[in-house]
Parts: sequence; structure tokens; C-alpha cells
Amino acid sequence: MSFASDIEEAAGEPIYEVVIGAFGWSEIDSKSEDVYGDENGIRAINKELLGRPIPWKDVRPLLDYDYTTDFGSPDCHAIYAYSASKIIVISEYDGSTSCVALPRHPSKCIPQMI
Repeated sequence: MSFASDIEEAAGEPIYEVVIGAFGWSEIDSKSEDVYGDENGIRAINKELLGRPIPWKDVRPLLDYDYTTDFGSPDCHAIYAYSASKIIVISEYDGSTSCVALPRHPSKCIPQMI
């Protein structure tokens, strides 16, 4: 499955907007190139799109890449995705990466450790 598909699956409902952050464990360097992605230049995203809300329909093609959820450094961008009732974030534990949906508004639920 692609990164975009995993985000959609975690949301379980239409996504409205996404804020994109750094790739993997890297940091965004304002002095580097205009395009930002992994160390091989794959999964490149224009830096002007990072850190601001973008409609899902516009950003989905940029996040529709294959990635691994196995152990090792995260193989995807950090994101906050917003749907009507959820916020989807990337969780990374001991090298295993996953998309996690959190309630967008206070709601009756049983919180889990992420």
C-alpha cells in the first residue's frame, strides 16, 4: 500500500487538509534546495508546501509513494491530516512506522498509548 492509502485507511473518512513536515528523522533546512525529500531525492516535495495546510486533493499525489513500515528510520514524511472527526499522525516506535488516528474534538473514547 502507498503512504497516501495508509493515511486514508487510518482516517476512515474523507480527509480535508494535510500539513507536511520533514522526511524521516531529518530536519528541514531553510538554506538547502527548494525541493525536499529523502536522501536520494526520491519523494521530493517543493519546500513551499511544507508546514502549511494543503487540501488533500492537491497533496495526495505527492504522498502517493511506496514506503516501508518495517524497522529502521521512518520512510515517509511527518504529517498531520485532518478529517471531520480525526487527526491522523505518524507514529514511530522502535523503528516501526504507522499512521494513527486521534479524535479531532473532545469525545467519549478510551485513549491509547501511541
